[in-house]
Amino acid sequence: MEAFNSEPTDDPILITVVGRLVGQKNLGLVTHIIARTLDYAPGVKFIVLASAPEGDADGKQTEHDFRWFATNFPDRVYFNSGFNLPLSKLIFAGGDFTLIPSHFEPCGLVDYEASLLGTVVIGRLTGGLAKVRHCAYLYEWLDIGDRVGEANAFFEQIKQAIDTYRYNPTHHHYLMMTAMGLDASWEQSAAQYIAMYRYGIQLAKWYKKRWNFLADAVREIHEDDPAAFLTLFQPRDNFDLVLKDAL
Repeated sequence: MEAFNSEPTDDPILITVVGRLVGQKNLGLVTHIIARTLDYAPGVKFIVLASAPEGDADGKQTEHDFRWFATNFPDRVYFNSGFNLPLSKLIFAGGDFTLIPSHFEPCGLVDYEASLLGTVVIGRLTGGLAKVRHCAYLYEWLDIGDRVGEANAFFEQIKQAIDTYRYNPTHHHYLMMTAMGLDASWEQSAAQYIAMYRYGIQLAKWYKKRWNFLADAVREIHEDDPAAFLTLFQPRDNFDLVLKDAL
């Protein structure tokens, strides 16, 4: 709060937004829920650190919208459009929730960073964000063209998060501690990749042995009496069907 020339009073609920104002991040959706969130919870304050690339008209419009809210709600909405890495760390460390309504997230790094610093994620269940679903508030939404419907789904998760913070602090603390305990190390990821490669090697060995066995079986049947075998043979599974086709 001090970084935005303000002083925290009455233990406000700090909802944060940190990121690039580009289509993928869908942060323009936040401007659709600010007013109703302020009405719903008088103790809420928004801390926004976000900027749009030059030439991105939609992103610049979202910048303008955030600036409008900061101007018209000077004690409840704070906006900074500069790139400031140390400030982003402070925001995550000091916030209660962070908003991530991304259209898609191949990996998801902001949610990791926020969670490890004790800020609970509120966002859309997509891609890499699924890894925090057990300690976050995520809405599911497929029709990204329906902005009103998506904003409503987003707002429902925000209300749930606020109500939990207010009326069930034990559960909020559990979510926060669970988020901070996420394993973001390379050891877990590396172990998953190693297991996948081992599986690939084992599967290749099995297919090789299976086809060798099939070739031997076909040769032996042809050396004996293939007509009798084919007349009586009733395939029981896919491998039997492959054998029948090979004959």
